[in-house]
Amino acid sequence: IHYYDPQKGSISIGGQKLCDMSLEALNSHNEKYLTETIKRQAQCGAQYLDINTALTRDKETENMLWVIKLALENSPCGIMIDSPEPQVILDCMPALGDCQLNNTG
Repeated sequence: IHYYDPQKGSISIGGQKLCDMSLEALNSHNEKYLTETIKRQAQCGAQYLDINTALTRDKETENMLWVIKLALENSPCGIMIDSPEPQVILDCMPALGDCQLNNTG
């Protein structure tokens, strides 16, 4: 996915696989699968990782925080928190630290 960055006047590449990850991988906390997906997205040129855990419904925030932690530990990419729930985005923003944020939700 390509994103136009008006501040830079350029297009950035975002990795979408963390939006499309399987519900099973999230529910079972399959760290190996998610870490490999994160690393593969970065190796393929992603500048941002689009993370969405909304499929896990009542555990969305918990899982979002976990995937953000994995992404920060395993990739130099910026993070895009993607959620239909604004409160999830607000609750997860502190976990980003100095990492770049783009809200796609």
